[in-house]
Amino acid sequence: MAVRARVIPVAALVLAGGLLVPAPAQARVRTAGGLIVFRSLRDAGNQEIYSMNGDGSNETRLTSSAANEFSPALSPDGTHIVYAAEMGSDLATAEIGMRLRDGSNHQRLTCNSSRDDYPAWSLDGLRIAFVSFRDGDAEIYVMQRNGSNQTDITKFPGADDEDPNWSPDGTKIVFISDRAGVTGSNDVFVMDSDGSNPVDISNSPGTDWAPEWSPDGTKIAWRNDRTGNFDVFVMNADGSQQTNLTNHTGVDRQPTWSPDGTMIAFASNRTGNYEVFSMNADGSHQTNLTGTSSYNDMPDWGT
Repeated sequence: MAVRARVIPVAALVLAGGLLVPAPAQARVRTAGGLIVFRSLRDAGNQEIYSMNGDGSNETRLTSSAANEFSPALSPDGTHIVYAAEMGSDLATAEIGMRLRDGSNHQRLTCNSSRDDYPAWSLDGLRIAFVSFRDGDAEIYVMQRNGSNQTDITKFPGADDEDPNWSPDGTKIVFISDRAGVTGSNDVFVMDSDGSNPVDISNSPGTDWAPEWSPDGTKIAWRNDRTGNFDVFVMNADGSQQTNLTNHTGVDRQPTWSPDGTMIAFASNRTGNYEVFSMNADGSHQTNLTGTSSYNDMPDWGT
């Protein structure tokens, strides 16, 4: 979830191989509040949802069940978490559920024979976008927060549309798609919140995943592998000024903005296993927040 982005000054960028990247100037260390929810495999390899403060302190286990639970997203008011959970023995059985912020009061929101995953809240907290495979490919659906009125808004047969994220004003949804005839691999698209007027805004080399709007709606962070491995990038909401923020040999993915827009959390395997990192919104001061010997990823930063 996001609120307000920090714009990268032109003076802080350099040109490298035709791509704008952050200059190696000394950056002030920032801290940001809020709560980060994430997936962890530290409990005997089972996927559970944890929370921690924005500085990495107070890690708390929120779920404890035999089912794998993942893809958490905090509600805009910080009172609830939606997530995906396997109802059977594999990912194909995943459904969307909701709990209170402390992990209690589980409610199942979807119930069908195919996988539902990647839930995302609208800013008013009344609707949830998610990915469903019930039509034979990945489509983006929208439902009310109680699970009612589940509606396919992409309806593009033969293509996979995934990773939805609402614009702060609720009028747009950013997502990734490999839709045939438009792009040879995943690109970042933006559409109206009813699924109309989809536009490819990244037109980028490589493969795109996990876009998220900045809190003020001016930027979109996402991951791309144009450098040979996945890095976290940021661009203007119209697709211009695409900038590599992490620029690391490890795999960096799943960016999420801090509530005040000054920082971005992301997952990286640069330490040998996936951990949740944070950095300033200009890519400086990349810091390991979880620092365990286990697997931690899928962060979502809210209030």
